[in-house]
Amino acid sequence: MQARSASGLLELWEHAGNCVGWRRGLRLLECALPGSDPDVLGDMDLGQRDWHLMRLLQALFGPRVEACGRCVHCGADIEVGFDLRDVNGDQPLPDAPPFRDSAGRRFRLPRIRDLMAISRLGDADVAELELLRRCATDDANDVDLAEVSH
Repeated sequence: MQARSASGLLELWEHAGNCVGWRRGLRLLECALPGSDPDVLGDMDLGQRDWHLMRLLQALFGPRVEACGRCVHCGADIEVGFDLRDVNGDQPLPDAPPFRDSAGRRFRLPRIRDLMAISRLGDADVAELELLRRCATDDANDVDLAEVSH
């Protein structure tokens, strides 16, 4: 991935800047991986997506990240600084294996396609259950998703 020129950066901003949620991440991912099959990108889990987006960030602005914010709970100012090379590694992440919750139910990590699907749902509780349903790798009849979400 090459660092972009000023005009390329402006084009990227126009391409993804007005998008929200999963759409922005997907547009930026398309820039990070030009020519990739959209179906392959949609099936990428969020850890893999974020690895590629951090590589894009590094190519555009360098490896150093400096950020500040305010704690939503106590109002304290927060400052953070780190080097992307320390957290991102040199190779894309492999597919994450399914994991088990405390009750033994199996789940996979969410994928971009999952975010696309639940974004159409108007109710956050319904979206949460749908995301759990989509990520459950056990037989749907064996998983009580309402119990998982609480």
